[in-house]
Amino acid sequence: MSLYIDLTQNVILDFILIILWYKFIYAYREKILLDIFVFPFSNFPAILNPYKFPATIPIVSYYFAYMGDILMVISNRSWKVFVIVWAISMIFRFLLMSLYLFNNKRNLVFSISGLITAGLIFVVIYSFLVNDYERTMSPISFILDIYLFFAAIFIVTRIVLKKLFVEKIVDFFIFFGITVHSFLQILASIPQLVSYSDYFYIAAWGNTILKIFWIISVPWILSLQKKFAEA
Repeated sequence: MSLYIDLTQNVILDFILIILWYKFIYAYREKILLDIFVFPFSNFPAILNPYKFPATIPIVSYYFAYMGDILMVISNRSWKVFVIVWAISMIFRFLLMSLYLFNNKRNLVFSISGLITAGLIFVVIYSFLVNDYERTMSPISFILDIYLFFAAIFIVTRIVLKKLFVEKIVDFFIFFGITVHSFLQILASIPQLVSYSDYFYIAAWGNTILKIFWIISVPWILSLQKKFAEA
């Protein structure tokens, strides 16, 4: 797995995505923009209720990615920093997806998330001990991405079949993006599991595609919401 990532591109895209989703989708222009810098701490109740506040999913996902990119720059692209950021990102993606999907079973979600967190902490520590992150990350990433993929497909399908697109337009764009992203992550993981080949560029492109999709989704969502309101 290669760490040759265009960090400048990541920093710019992450920052734009966070600002747009915070200002125009989540905060509805009601909160000061500086709040975004402490978002996970000042909006913790909303983060733990993604079914009611779905916009927290892309904001939180790329808040930690943005902080990770900054740390990668400071640490001269340290793979240890990369592994820690990856683990934190996977924990939150699993937690937020599960809280949305199983909104009425929050205690169960927290319990399972706790076990997964413990498992990922072990994986990170083990990676440091053996000085190898490819063989430890790939199987875990593969399993979690499969879960995210099918969970996102289920949510998008439910929105379409129940004709909730107008009501759940933000949710639709979020989980459609996650579906495509998780699929590309799975494609990247399979060669690594079989032969530990370097197909990390597929995963990197998956991240970039999701960021661009969620960025262009903001004006798209606002336009559709305006159109539906006038109808």
